[in-house]
Amino acid sequence: MKNLFKALALLLVLMTVETAIVSCAELDAVGSVGKGDADLTGVDVGNEQTVDTGPDGGEGVMEFHSNDPDWRLYWEDYYLKLTNGEKTFVYGDYKGEESIKYAPYMLNFHAYDESAAELIVSEDKTEAIILYDGVRYTVDQPAIMYASVVELENGTIIQDAVPRSDQFLEAHGYTYEALMPYHAGSGNNGLEYSTYEITLTAEYREGKPYFEGRLLTFDGVLDLSMVVGRPYNIGEDFKSLKCDSSAKTLMTAFIEKDTETLETFFNYEKGLLDPYKTLEFGGYKATVTDSGKVLFTVEVTKSDLDTIPVGEHIYELSSGMNGYTMLDLGKNYNNRVTTKAEQFVHAWFANPYFEYEIIKADEVESTNLPQYSFYIFDFLAGYLRGYEDGSLKRDDYIEAAERIFGLNYHVGFYSVFNESENGTLTYANGHGGAHYNYDFVESSNTYVIVQFYADENYTIKSHLVRYDFEDGKYLKVVSTTILEEANYKPYRVRT
Repeated sequence: MKNLFKALALLLVLMTVETAIVSCAELDAVGSVGKGDADLTGVDVGNEQTVDTGPDGGEGVMEFHSNDPDWRLYWEDYYLKLTNGEKTFVYGDYKGEESIKYAPYMLNFHAYDESAAELIVSEDKTEAIILYDGVRYTVDQPAIMYASVVELENGTIIQDAVPRSDQFLEAHGYTYEALMPYHAGSGNNGLEYSTYEITLTAEYREGKPYFEGRLLTFDGVLDLSMVVGRPYNIGEDFKSLKCDSSAKTLMTAFIEKDTETLETFFNYEKGLLDPYKTLEFGGYKATVTDSGKVLFTVEVTKSDLDTIPVGEHIYELSSGMNGYTMLDLGKNYNNRVTTKAEQFVHAWFANPYFEYEIIKADEVESTNLPQYSFYIFDFLAGYLRGYEDGSLKRDDYIEAAERIFGLNYHVGFYSVFNESENGTLTYANGHGGAHYNYDFVESSNTYVIVQFYADENYTIKSHLVRYDFEDGKYLKVVSTTILEEANYKPYRVRT
C-alpha cells in the first residue's frame, strides 16, 4: 500500500447509527453490562449526495478498497465512514466532551488518495481491520501505517496496531543510532523530511487479526520486517467497554496472565513479567468515568509479588507521551523529595546524560573528560539553577563541580552557559529529560536508599541502591553502592 507523508496523530471519535451515548460503563467478571451502561447513539446519515471535489474543494469523497462487497470504507467531509447500507460508523477528530468515544487514530483528514486506507473484513463478518496511513505534523516524523480492529455490530474499536521504529531495530539487533541519518531536522544531513517509512500488511488467520510490519529506509540500507504485536483478541468482558482499545488489551492480558502480550505491549524484555503468572484472581470489573478515566478493579486471591499483594486493587489506566500505565491507586509512591540527598539523586535521575550510578571525576578516563565535563555542567545547570536569577556566577558553578564531583576540568562550562560581560549566565544547551521509576526507602541529608523498579507500573523490583554524600556548602559525592542487584535494570524513559 502506498504511503503518503502525513502526520502523527488525531484522536478518533466513534459515532454509530443505532443507540445512545453514555459516559460510564461497568463490566463484571462474567461480562454483563452494568446499569450505568447503554448502547451507542449515532447519526443516521441518510442518502447523502456529495461531489468529489478534491482536497481544496471542501466537500469531497474518496473510496477505499474493501475485501467485502457488503461493507464500504470511504472518506467524506473530513470523516472516515464505514457502512453496510443499514448502519454507518463515523470516525473523525475528538469532539468536546465525548471523551468516552476516542481512541488513537491517525488517518490524514486530507485523505484524497485511494490507497491511503483499506478495509479487511473477517470471514464471519463480526469485525474488520482498517489499515491507514498516518498523518505527520512535522518533517522529522516518518511515514507510518497503523491499523485498528473494529466490531461490526456497533463500530467499537477493539484493538490497535501501532508499529514503532525502536521495536524493529531491537528485533534485528540494531540500536537507534542506525536510524538517525534518516531523520529530518538540523544536524541530520539537512534532510527536508525523514527518509524512512513503516508499512503494515494485515490479514485474518484462524479468525484473529495478524499484522506484519516493514521498516524501510529509502536508500535500502535498512529493510526490517517483523510481526507487530501478536494475534490477539480482546476478552469478551471488555469488548463493549467504551474506552481506548489499548486499555482493553492491557486489562485482558493482565487477567489472563498473558505476559507475552504484556511484554510486547510495554516493550519490555522477554520474561520480565513472569512473576505475573503467580497471580490468581477473584472478581474484577472495569469502569469508564464521565471524564473518560478507566478504573480497573481486581481482587487478587493469590500472589508471589509483594508489589501486588492479596486483596482488592484499583488500577487507573492512562495514556501519556511514554505510552500506557496501569498504576495501583492504593500504592504509596514514595518519591517526594524531603532531604538534600533525595534532592540530589532526583535531579541526577532527570538528566538524560547519565545512568542511575553517580560518577565522580576520578572514575572517568582522561580521554572522556571533555564530554564528562560538559555533562556535569549541564547537570549543575538543572540542579543548582542559580543562573536564572543571577545569584550564581561562573566561579560558583566551577566551585560546585570541584566540590561535588572532584572535577577540575572546566571546558564543559563554556558549552553549557553563555556568559555576558557583567558575568550574567544564560543556559545554552537545550535537551529533553529522563525519569526512573523508584521509591525512596530511607534517607537523611547525607545518604539515600532507592528502590528502583524494572517496569512502568512499579510492580517488578529492580536494584536496591544506596547513595552516600558528604555534607557542606555543596553535597560531595562519596559512593554509589548496589545493595541488592536484580535480574533486570531500572526502568528508564528519556523524553
